[in-house]
Amino acid sequence: MQAIADRLLAAREVVYPVTLYVLDLFLLDQERLDTPWPGGLVGSQPLNVLACANLLERLEQAQPQEPCGGASREGGGCLVEWSGGPYLEREDPLLPL
Repeated sequence: MQAIADRLLAAREVVYPVTLYVLDLFLLDQERLDTPWPGGLVGSQPLNVLACANLLERLEQAQPQEPCGGASREGGGCLVEWSGGPYLEREDPLLPL
């Protein structure tokens, strides 16, 4: 699989030479806050967690332990980035410009 990806990258760079980035997005589900974290959290690929502030507070109450089982960033362990927005999720009306 890696050989195929390398060949595709080499072919693409001839036409469009730019850097490729991979984003791993993890959306918290308010109905399943007690489920375990994904097994691939410890490693070199960072995980981006998206949630509103209220959901992050509820997650802390449901799972007070570290999402990576205590692995630290300094030791090359868990790479989790937390991205929040408004306090509560709500539907915003789409208004005309």
